[in-house]
Order: sequence, then C-alpha cells, then structure tokens
Amino acid sequence: MSHCVSLSVDFTQGLNDAWSKVAQFVPQLIGFLVVLAIGGFISKMIARVLDRVLRKVGSEKLADRAGASKLLEGSKYDMTAIICKVVSYTLLLITPQLGTIVWACVVALGAIAALGRAGIATSVTQPVLYAALAAGAGIMIVGVGGGLIGPMRQRWERWLDTAEKETAKARGSVSAYQAGREDALAK
Repeated sequence: MSHCVSLSVDFTQGLNDAWSKVAQFVPQLIGFLVVLAIGGFISKMIARVLDRVLRKVGSEKLADRAGASKLLEGSKYDMTAIICKVVSYTLLLITPQLGTIVWACVVALGAIAALGRAGIATSVTQPVLYAALAAGAGIMIVGVGGGLIGPMRQRWERWLDTAEKETAKARGSVSAYQAGREDALAK
C-alpha cells in the first residue's frame, strides 16, 4: 500500500502575510519619525536656551577657575557647548518614551470619551474625563503662564522705559521746534 502524499506550499499566503506586516509597520515608522523630529527640534531649542543662560550666568568663568578651559584648549567645544550637547542628546534619547506616554494619554482620553459617548458608565467616565482635562489645563496654565510671568514683566518694563525715553525725546524735539519757529517768526 503506497500512500501518495502531496506536499504543496501556499506562496500567496506567505506574500499576503509579508505585505500585511509591512502595512502595519510603515505607519508606526512614520509616527516614530514624526515624534523623533519634533523631539529633536524641541531638544535643540532647549539646548540653545540653556547655552544662552549658562553664558549669561558666567559658566565660562567657572570653567576657567576649574581648569576645564585648559583641558579643552585644542577642542572646538568649550565647557558650555559640551553641557548643551549632552542635554540635547539626552532629551533626544528620552523623546520616544515621551511620545509613548503622550500616545497612552491620548488613547486613554479617547477611550473615556468613547465610553461616555456610548452611554456606558457615564457616572464614572465623565468625572474622570473632566478631571483629566482640568488637570491638563492646570498644568498648561501653571507651566506656560507661570514660566512666562517673569519674562513678560521684564518685557513690559522695557517697553514702558522705552516709551518714557521716547516721550522725553519727543518733548525735547517739540520744544526745540517751537523755539526755532518762534525765532523764525520774530525775524
């Protein structure tokens, strides 16, 4: 008794699986690249601000006193630039984790909103949604508003000082003009 066994390979199923995996991977790759680009931009901006702040507070003088300037004599970087590079790259490494946290928050808020819209457990989901939105708004208000109070006060003081100086100049110009006009009319 001989049994004839037919072996066949379903190539089309393998190709379909491969294309399916590619189709699932590409959006994730694009999302990762977008998060990385945004994180890179933000980390560079933070590094620039940090560079300005460190230079204003005199970090180079501190580096001279500590002897770091002698160590970096032949280098194209100074101590402040090295600190800013380390901060920038550290923030760039943290960016994917922050992107994951933001994604999880968006998914959680979306799920809460969907449950509330569907009328499922509204007595639980609505207070949670309102609390999350209020916490987010509070964080934004304190973080952005609180961080901008000092710089905004300084900006207003500069504007008011400039306005006072310009007003004094204008008064001087007007009085000089009037004196010259009176002299011209008297002749």
